[in-house]
Amino acid sequence: MFPYLYAHEKLSTSVRILAIGEGDIRSRLQGAFNEFHTLQSKDIPPELQKDYAWIIKELTKREPKYQFDTIDNPFDENQMNYLEWKKDGSLLYNLRRMKNRTGSRIAKKVCDLQDSIQLAYEEYRLELRKS
Repeated sequence: MFPYLYAHEKLSTSVRILAIGEGDIRSRLQGAFNEFHTLQSKDIPPELQKDYAWIIKELTKREPKYQFDTIDNPFDENQMNYLEWKKDGSLLYNLRRMKNRTGSRIAKKVCDLQDSIQLAYEEYRLELRKS
C-alpha cells in the first residue's frame, strides 16, 4: 500500500476546498486546515516535510491575545482541549489578520504539496504494474 495515502487523501480534499469552497481565501484556508492539520510527519515523504511544516507555521505563527491564556484543567470533559483551543485560536487569529496575497501564497504551497504527493503516488502505481 502507498505509504502516504492518508496525506494524499487529506491534501486532495484540501485542494478541492481551496478551489471551490465558499468565501475568501482565508475562509477556504480554514476549511483546508481543518482537513489536513491531523497529518503527522510520518504521513508525509521526508523530502516534503519542510513544506508541510512551513504551511502549519504560516497559519499558526502568531499566538492569540486572549484575556486568559490558560485553562484550569485543560482536559476536563467540560472544557475544550487546551491544545486544540490554542491551535484553533492561533489559526483564526492569523487568518483574521492575513492579507489575501499571503493566503494565496499559502494555498499555492498546499497545492504544490498535493501535486508532489500525487506524483509520488503515480510513480508508486507504475512500480506496482511493473512488478
